Amino acid sequence: MAVEHESGRSGPPFTGSDPVTGLLAAVDWARTPLGPAEGWHPQLRSVVRTMISSRQQMVLFWGPERIAVYNDAYAPTIGDKHPRALGRPAEENWGELWEVLAPLLDRVHRTGTPFWAQDHPFSIERHGFLEQTYFDVSYDPVFVDAPGGGDGAVYVGGVLCLVTETTGRVLGERRMRALGRLGTLLTGLSDTERIGRVTATALADDPEDVPRALLYLLDGEQLVLAGAVHRESAPLTINLVGPDPVVEVLRTVFADGEAAWLPEPPGGGARALALPLTSLTGVGGVLVAVPNPMLDLSSGYREFLDLVAAAVSAALANAATHDAERGRIESLAELDRAKTELFANVSHELRTPLTLIAGPAEDALVDVVEPLPPAQRERVEVIRRNAARLVRMVENILDFTRIESGSLRAEPGATDLSVFTAAIADSFRPAVERAGLELRVDAPPLPREVAVDRDMWQRVVLNLLSNALKFTLTGSIEVAVADRGGRAVLTVTDTGLGIPAHELPRLFDRFHRVREPAARSREGTGIGLALAAELVHLHSGDIHAASEPGVGTTFTVTLPYGEASPGTATPARGAVAEAYLDEALGWSGGTSWVEALPRADPRATGGSRVLVVEDNADLRGFLVRLLSRHWEVAVAANGDEALTAVRRGRPDLVLTDVLMPGLDGYGLLAALRGNPSTEHIPVILLSARAGEEAAIEGLAAGADDYLSKPFSAQELVARVRSNLELARLRSHQAAWRAALVESLDDGFFMMDAAGTILEMNAACGQILGFDARGLPYPRPYPWWPVSEVDPRAAQRLEDALDQALAGGGGRFEVPARRDTGRRVWLAVSVNEVPPLGAGPKLFVGTVRDVTSDRVAAERDAALATFAAALADATDVGEVLAAGSSGLGGAWSTRPAVAVAWSRGSEGSGTRGDRPEVVADADGRGWDDLPAHARSALDAARRTRTPQVVPEPGADRRSLGIAARLDAGGEETAVWLELDPPQRVSDVDRYLFGSLCAQLGLALTRARSFDEQRTVAVTLQRSILGPTDLPEGFAVRYEPALEPLEVGGDWYDVVRLDEHRVGVVVGDCVGRGLRAASVMGQLRSACRALLQQAIDPAQVLTALDDFAELLPGATCTTVFCAIVDDQAGTLVYSSAGHLPGLVAGRGGRTSKLDGASSVPLAVRGTAARPQATVTLEDGCTVLLYTDGLVERRGEVIDDGIERAVRALVEAGDAPTLDEALHRVITGLAPEHGHDDDVAALLYRHTAGRM
Repeated sequence: MAVEHESGRSGPPFTGSDPVTGLLAAVDWARTPLGPAEGWHPQLRSVVRTMISSRQQMVLFWGPERIAVYNDAYAPTIGDKHPRALGRPAEENWGELWEVLAPLLDRVHRTGTPFWAQDHPFSIERHGFLEQTYFDVSYDPVFVDAPGGGDGAVYVGGVLCLVTETTGRVLGERRMRALGRLGTLLTGLSDTERIGRVTATALADDPEDVPRALLYLLDGEQLVLAGAVHRESAPLTINLVGPDPVVEVLRTVFADGEAAWLPEPPGGGARALALPLTSLTGVGGVLVAVPNPMLDLSSGYREFLDLVAAAVSAALANAATHDAERGRIESLAELDRAKTELFANVSHELRTPLTLIAGPAEDALVDVVEPLPPAQRERVEVIRRNAARLVRMVENILDFTRIESGSLRAEPGATDLSVFTAAIADSFRPAVERAGLELRVDAPPLPREVAVDRDMWQRVVLNLLSNALKFTLTGSIEVAVADRGGRAVLTVTDTGLGIPAHELPRLFDRFHRVREPAARSREGTGIGLALAAELVHLHSGDIHAASEPGVGTTFTVTLPYGEASPGTATPARGAVAEAYLDEALGWSGGTSWVEALPRADPRATGGSRVLVVEDNADLRGFLVRLLSRHWEVAVAANGDEALTAVRRGRPDLVLTDVLMPGLDGYGLLAALRGNPSTEHIPVILLSARAGEEAAIEGLAAGADDYLSKPFSAQELVARVRSNLELARLRSHQAAWRAALVESLDDGFFMMDAAGTILEMNAACGQILGFDARGLPYPRPYPWWPVSEVDPRAAQRLEDALDQALAGGGGRFEVPARRDTGRRVWLAVSVNEVPPLGAGPKLFVGTVRDVTSDRVAAERDAALATFAAALADATDVGEVLAAGSSGLGGAWSTRPAVAVAWSRGSEGSGTRGDRPEVVADADGRGWDDLPAHARSALDAARRTRTPQVVPEPGADRRSLGIAARLDAGGEETAVWLELDPPQRVSDVDRYLFGSLCAQLGLALTRARSFDEQRTVAVTLQRSILGPTDLPEGFAVRYEPALEPLEVGGDWYDVVRLDEHRVGVVVGDCVGRGLRAASVMGQLRSACRALLQQAIDPAQVLTALDDFAELLPGATCTTVFCAIVDDQAGTLVYSSAGHLPGLVAGRGGRTSKLDGASSVPLAVRGTAARPQATVTLEDGCTVLLYTDGLVERRGEVIDDGIERAVRALVEAGDAPTLDEALHRVITGLAPEHGHDDDVAALLYRHTAGRM
């Protein structure tokens, strides 16, 4: 159907600035079925306008040809087909999806019913490949009034399509579902082959994203296929050795751990992406994924594939971890079996030698035919007791191995448990009572006998009793038997140390020991309670513990009564009870023969004293007996007792066990080394830990020697003897060093790396005021300046100390505060001492008192500053301020106070009766000064001698000093307050008087200078140039010397008549008052000559004659000119003066150098020249002296050129004064002018005067 065009339409419907609008306007619509845009149907125009202005993706298919018109937002939807699709039939550019799109458009066009769909799939070719896309679409009819159809007759002219692309969301949700399904299926898998199969199954459910995939796992030098989606002809294995292109890429993936593209997947086909699968030890496989060719391999698609590989890698890593853990568990189990077997074998092997030790020892002890002597009996008794203890340990280990192997069986027999338990407890009573504890037994008869293995039950009860005794230091132990709920119950309760709550769950674990330093002994293997629990469990019983730290512990054993035939009970072995008792007695005071040993002869021992520290009574007795033959021996059972013994008497050597209750051997060692008075005592450690590492640990902790058990008696004696000899040698060296240090005149000290003073000699104590009796001195030291009073001094000392400790030493001069509170200055030299082995870092240093040198240097500096300040002062106020500050600096105190007494009025009969403070840093008046200061000032004024005011009750310290200043005029005196009070020596008095004399002379000079200045200023002001200037003039004068107001340079402006003004700028030789006097006379003469109406050349000629008669006027330079504003001329003549400068409009400049001659009073034969210049309206003339442009080290022409530029730049100044100010400041050097400067500026305006 042809579209009917209407005439009279105005302009095309394409309005807007977006790119598509311009392209629409460029289409030749007349060559399309729609015809020229100006003639389009109103509905078509309206829809196009609406579409162009919208941000929604829109495309309009108009007419039966489906001519496409779309907006800028829609252009990305068709990609490369834009813009050729504009104005073309839809079938041309939507051909790949026309089978889907055409029916939709036809239905809407035919029925007039809209079509809507969400996430509608379309396969579009827009980027060079057929792409899988999804859109939310709405196809709406556009109705057009039917021509000639009457009111309301319409037809569908086109279809307006509104689209929103949802490809990214649809793909993202689909991939998230796939990843979630994959993660769920892989969770908990520990078999790598199953991981491969499950991965393939999960990926097969998502063919849109992964149409084909191969999962290979590394096995040696080949890859094994573990899972596949569409395997096709892919190989089951791939050898990674070879030149194949695919294999080369795979090797790169394994080497770099980065994904790479394969030219083709294994077995052929489209190209594929090889993604590394990482495990615990690196890349363990590869996932070969063939991507969907209808999907853009953008970052989102690639990230999805990376996440798939990451999920599989995590599953492989978990599987590897599971395999490693399973292998570790199997290894541990095998190790535990080996250990158990080893314990069993060793225990069996120990039985024979233990029998041969314990048997002969027992036989010797009971031999009545040949009885042992008492000393030998004691030795054999020690052998018997420790052999029995060793037998018990071996039995316990054997029992454990039997329990683990299941070979240990209880042989229960009917037993009166109350009677049997009470008998066991009574056998242990000697050990409890020796320890000073009370043993209570409460064992009433039970309803019936209990079936127990008597030997096992004896070991359970004795284990609990010995455990209670070990950890109970005061109070009691209670054993109770009772019937509860039809079961026999044993409780063992103590009032001991208690067990921490976190230790209770592990209390019955094998080899676990509760760390309680205050126990009676640290001996034990950690299997006693564990064995007791196992033995109870063999009786089908239970055991548990309840404890409260500091209160005590209760062990409760519950047994069933059980059934046993009479006569089947195994008797309890007495040797077991005896072994437990012997060991417990050793915790409770040891054996009696130790105290009865004879003491060594001090003459034979060399006076050496050895402290033996050992908690085991038998070993302690053995060590004492062995060492007392050679040295005096003291005894302690643990580290705490040892420290008490050391405080009572310093031993020459300490021999200590490592593992002890309370303070152990390492704790004792640390305590001895941490105390300067005991840090040098030799310490030998005894330990059951053997081997090089254990010895290194002991020596690193600071021990002098380390001896592992067992050891021979000869070796022990040799070790003790050698360490005593070394200690004696060190003692001699220390005494020699101490004598050498004490002989030094300088102070000497030693400190550690923290800055703590450890040693000092007597000289150091005298210098600081704090001697060695207070050692050690940690920082901050007592001689440290108080930071609240003198923070700078305290910080200086702290910084010096930090620098010395950090930098390995240095030299410093620092302040300090003696015990009397007096500040002193110290010259300190610090050096680091190289540590010996693992010893601590130490520093040594020397100290000298340099207070007098420091004070002298400070006073010299103050005197130099004092003299310089007085020399720089130019008036009375400056002299007094400099003098008061200088006096304070010389004594390191606050500035002095100056007071003047005014002379009384004539006829009053008083003289100097009005004191006035003329210099004080605090601004105080006479009445504000302290009474002692006023009294001292008045006395000094009258007596003319310095007055020192002593501090009440102080030892030769003074509050201050006052002196009179002989300065003429008013009577003046100064008061110097010493804060803090100081001692004033005769030298101080003399120095103070000398300084006051200098101050008096300076004050006299200043007063004289003030009088001269007053006269000079009055004279200078009388000869300065006029200040009431004609309009158009500005002048400035700046003297080089302060406080003078004029010098040898001058300017003058003389009105001659209504239109003429004479101007003069001159420069006399010299500076100051003399030059000013000459200048004044020349200026007056020049003014008078100008007023006689003669021209500038004649004025200078006449001025020559006058200058010859005036001393100091020779070589004066003068620039004389007459300005005529009506004629617009400037007539001038120069007597050796610098040229004037003229700046006109537009930056034009010139110099007035056409009438120059020699300076005044320098006679020549030629007459003085004269020149005339015409002044343009608005030009500026600058006359000046050489001080404005002259600079040291450069030719004056450079300065004149600078002045020319400055004059031009000042041309835009709002006023003439501002212009002259800019010129002078712009040419001023950094530190001011070196010479007087006179400058005159004239701006010409015709007829202004």
